[in-house]
Amino acid sequence: MAAESFPIPVAILINSISRSTTTASLSQSLRALLQVARDKHWEVVETIEIHPGENNAPVRTATARILELAEAGRIRKVLANDISCTGRRCSLALQFLRDLHAHGVSFCWHCQEIETLLPEGSLSPGGSMILALLDEMASAENARHSASILSGLTSARNRGRTLGRPPGTKDTPDAILGRYPEVVRHLEEGLSLRKIAHLAGVAQGTVQRVRRAMQQEGKTITATAGHAPDPFEDALPVELL
Repeated sequence: MAAESFPIPVAILINSISRSTTTASLSQSLRALLQVARDKHWEVVETIEIHPGENNAPVRTATARILELAEAGRIRKVLANDISCTGRRCSLALQFLRDLHAHGVSFCWHCQEIETLLPEGSLSPGGSMILALLDEMASAENARHSASILSGLTSARNRGRTLGRPPGTKDTPDAILGRYPEVVRHLEEGLSLRKIAHLAGVAQGTVQRVRRAMQQEGKTITATAGHAPDPFEDALPVELL
């Protein structure tokens, strides 16, 4: 395959979310990644830093921006020191990589010198290994999460607690739509349930609940929003509504 005569556009993803990360170490990490890009004659389109914040919100913001660049065809690779910065849960990291690959974008794990895609766009041996490992870890993670929930529910029942919403507190369709305006907007735009859940930072079940509320209110939903289930939708994290 002939070498490309133009620089390959890349985005750099750098993690400053750890409390142990100092300004000096952050600068050193960024300089190292920039040097890698220069050595390989890659063009850095954007540097995206994950800032400290509540829950997984900073990671979602950073990965959503990268996916925007990927969808627009502005990048061909994502360069990062490690894969842990793509999500606190393995299922999130797995889904992020799958979304990148769907747009033909490779993830470059600098510390392990692994690229997930080959130049022609197929999975590399290292990429196959990473996806298989994340898949197994995500399955174990979800199993632990489910077991923890069931254990908590059983304990609550044994203490005489009433589970579920208290009587008379069920939200009206109008209240649901008012609580999730971003989900409503994306449904009107015709995005998939999986993508809406990722962009809005909510569970896929929440997106489905908003869609039902829109139908009850007679609001228009673009047909593509109700497409057949995506084979990768099960990789989304299970959250309590």
